[in-house]
Amino acid sequence: MGDIHISHYKTLYFTMNTLIDQLRLVQLEGRETNFFRKLSAHDLLIIDDFGMVRLEGQIQHDFEQIIDDRYNRKAAHPGKPTACC
Repeated sequence: MGDIHISHYKTLYFTMNTLIDQLRLVQLEGRETNFFRKLSAHDLLIIDDFGMVRLEGQIQHDFEQIIDDRYNRKAAHPGKPTACC
């Protein structure tokens, strides 16, 4: 996870694996609301290696919530999957 500032836009960068790890951690610690609030405070959310990991259960629900919360309000950019080996 990293904060990037592009011009005057507040941007947050994750790899898909890092985002999933963060979602699992905040679930265990009961900090989902704070985490989602932090995400929504950024103008642009970049998710790299999107589509390389299978989403299931609560993680899939949380990811869909992140995208849904940003729809027509803020930007989310799923990065293209990279070739492996």
